[in-house]
Parts: sequence; C-alpha cells; structure tokens
Amino acid sequence: MSEGFLSLKDMAKKYNMTEKSLKKILEENRIPNTSQPDAGVVYNVKAFDRWLAANIKNLSSEKLEEIEVDDKQKSPSIHLLLNEQRVLFNPPYSTKMQVLNGLVETLVESEGIKKKDAKAVLGAIIERERLCSTAITDGVAIPHPRSSMEKFVKEPLLVLAISKKGIHFESDDGKHTNLFFLICADSIDIHLKVMAKLSRLLRSPKFRHEIIISPDFKTVYEVIEKWEKNLNK
Repeated sequence: MSEGFLSLKDMAKKYNMTEKSLKKILEENRIPNTSQPDAGVVYNVKAFDRWLAANIKNLSSEKLEEIEVDDKQKSPSIHLLLNEQRVLFNPPYSTKMQVLNGLVETLVESEGIKKKDAKAVLGAIIERERLCSTAITDGVAIPHPRSSMEKFVKEPLLVLAISKKGIHFESDDGKHTNLFFLICADSIDIHLKVMAKLSRLLRSPKFRHEIIISPDFKTVYEVIEKWEKNLNK
C-alpha cells in the first residue's frame, strides 16, 4: 500500500468511526483516492486531515448531527465535560499564545494532564493552529490537537475561557474572540462528536450571549445543560 494512503477499513479504525459514516464523508467531499491491486480503493490520509481541520466548522447542522449520532460511540454531554477548575472568567490573556498556554496550564492545574506532558500537548495544539486558525466567526474559537490525545488523556477533556472584552485570535471575520473551548479527547471519534455538538450549540447567538454573560460556573453549567437538552428534542 502506498505511504500515506489507507483503505476504508483502516481509515475507519484510525479515526474510530463506522465505515458507513466515514465513506459518506470521503465520497461527498472528494477526498483523493486511488486503486491498488493489493488493497482496492485507498484514501489520502493527509488530505482528509486537512479537509477535516478546515471544514468541520463549516458543515451544515444536519452533517454535524450525523457525525454526533454516529452509532459507534455515544456523543458526550458537553456540560459534563466541564468542572469548576476548567472554566475561566476573563483570564488576563492578550495574545493567541497566552490563550493557548493558559488553556493547557489549566489542564495541568486541574489534573487533566500531567505536567511533563504539557509541552507535547501544547505543541500538538499549536501545530493544528498552523494549518488554519481554530477561531471562527461570531467570537468563538475551538483550539484542539489534530489527532487524538490517547497517549496523554484517558477521557475527553474540555476547558472553557470566557473573555468579555475579547482577544485577537486570527478569526475568519477579523474580530476579537470571546469564547475559547479547548478540546483534548482520547479518540478521534469522541473528538469529532464533541466538535460537532459544540459547533451546533455555538451557532446560536443567544447561546453564545448567555455563556458570555454568565457570572459563575454554576450558571455556565446550567446554560449548556439547558441548550443540550434542546438539541435533542
């Protein structure tokens, strides 16, 4: 098999997704593939990684829901991924690097990752940012590594930083970013499901506003829990 190419079966295993769901995404988005005598149709892994990094934020609500409800693993509840130590209110950050460093430091301080692993986790997040900024429009950013962090985490982790004044984070619309959700997951499948659910929630201006004006962790938790329940109706 050519280097950098995998069969559908191996791709599904790598990304921990069902073959049916993955095949639909690969075909609909024309991910480069070729046919090989020993393996049949194989797909370009780097091309899929680049597509995923650049396009998950632009997928329709229907496509996001399709990823979220893929039957291999249940989508985690966003509000249950947060705890009081991992929600930051108006942190003293003024640059993109300060934000990324601060979010990773919060993971260490809250015992989400070990201190010795912080450099590697931060490096993976910065590498992803170099592909394209994880800041999208409407004052939202979802920093995350390109791949799963199963080497460093045993469960999906989420850190939320809320900045009322906003911070420059190279967003698509050039405006400051107010909400930063850092995702570190132990599998690609769970990573995609958390990304998909967050993206659906964050498309609502009212949801974003309610989070930004939340005065404490209890309010943030209750707001996210309420909106997640509405998603499932």
